[in-house]
Amino acid sequence: MGHAIMASGLTPREKEVVRLASLGCSREDIAKILKLAPSTIDAHKARAMAKRQLSPHVLVAGRDAVAAVDPHDVG
Repeated sequence: MGHAIMASGLTPREKEVVRLASLGCSREDIAKILKLAPSTIDAHKARAMAKRQLSPHVLVAGRDAVAAVDPHDVG
């Protein structure tokens, strides 16, 4: 594997894919942002979920939590 493993156990790319997914970005959006194929995004996401023993529903919950925050209430 060409990526350094971070303290969290995830590579920098896996962390970025999970972060973008939790913000509500689709796999196609993430692929465009990171200039990768959608299938590569799927692979990064699957490895990150397996490493952290998380369900894909966690990303949906994270996205929904971000969407539920009223920006006027922050800060």
